[in-house]
Amino acid sequence: MILATSLAAQAVPTPQSHFGFEIGTDKKLARWDDIVDYLTAVGERSDRVLVETIGSSTLGNPYLVVTISSPQNLADLDRFRAIARQLAEGRGLDDDSARQLAAEGKTIVAITHNMHASEIGSSQTSIELVYELATDSSPVTRQILDEVICVLVPSANPDGQIMIVDWYRRNVDTEFERASLPWLYHVYAGHDNNRDFFMANLVETRHLMRVLYHDFTRQIYLDQHQMGSGGARIFVPPYPDPQNEELHALLYQQIRFTGGAIATDLQAAGKQGVLTGAQYRIYGQEGALAVRYHNIIGLLTETASAAVASPIESGGRRGRRGGGNRRSGGRRGSASAFTTSLVDPWTGDTWGLGDIVDYQMIAARSLLKQAARYREDFLYNQYQMARDAIATSEAEGPFAFLVRPDQRDPLTAADMVQRL
Repeated sequence: MILATSLAAQAVPTPQSHFGFEIGTDKKLARWDDIVDYLTAVGERSDRVLVETIGSSTLGNPYLVVTISSPQNLADLDRFRAIARQLAEGRGLDDDSARQLAAEGKTIVAITHNMHASEIGSSQTSIELVYELATDSSPVTRQILDEVICVLVPSANPDGQIMIVDWYRRNVDTEFERASLPWLYHVYAGHDNNRDFFMANLVETRHLMRVLYHDFTRQIYLDQHQMGSGGARIFVPPYPDPQNEELHALLYQQIRFTGGAIATDLQAAGKQGVLTGAQYRIYGQEGALAVRYHNIIGLLTETASAAVASPIESGGRRGRRGGGNRRSGGRRGSASAFTTSLVDPWTGDTWGLGDIVDYQMIAARSLLKQAARYREDFLYNQYQMARDAIATSEAEGPFAFLVRPDQRDPLTAADMVQRL
């Protein structure tokens, strides 16, 4: 078994051998087409990795989904999908049968990267994460592979990823190195592509909804973003008040639990500037985090940005959402203001792409570790939330929503019903 694992790991190309540089190197970015080639090669050589192209982007680039688990789990993927869906729906089960299914199932964790193309770091993180899970033989990774099915979207906006990389490469080492892309990096939605979860007008949103709601029924979802450059280095849930009381209390406690584990693992790794419970108020249908309305643990991380792939000095560019400002209790723009939300302020001098990848890797690894260790709890708890929601709606309603046909604009009403 040890020899087989070693040979399998040797067969998978390292990111450095494929791209010609170590991921996270200053001023070096992997472009989407090259990422697709690399992940395809890993999928061909690793029995832990399944790479699928589920469609094309607006401009015709491949939209990838990477599923990672043990070979045994991937061979029985349809069964685990069925178990997860049955538990999440909560119908036709009693508590004992749900417990049995939870014991048999696997935690399904979805992770999305590069929702906003200018937040380029996570498209690079995806390379490192897939490589680690495909080759690492540590006990923690083995447990993750045995107990978890990880569904990874390396870039939710492939077109924008290409635009950002091409623009940066064109201007690197010139006076325009830090200049912003002068056109929309999604040709229809720009930066607001994640707000499209309200209507699903974009083909990329429809692909992502297919992953999040149809092909897989997840218990946990992580969306990795970037924020401004000043202040905190990463935001990790729980989210600040106000909270939406329509969501199950158990969901909030699990968000607190998993987010706390991520913050703890970042601290244990010596990473400063971890902001929790402040700044990012997630109340309604904000983008992909609408998964919370399906009793899914929806987590957001926001990592401090560099100047695309160029490092910045601590006193350099300030983002409007850097932690340690008035909203989180510290001095505006200060990276050194201690609060209960920022217990170990960042004291570094420079911040670069490699730092972004490091922080995001720790966050993803931490979440997968928790998903493995508490697999049965996450599966059964999702059933409990569905069971309670059904009981509440049967007793209190709403029992139906009536859309009348005799209104001023019946065609728009019909379009809305079709979309719903």
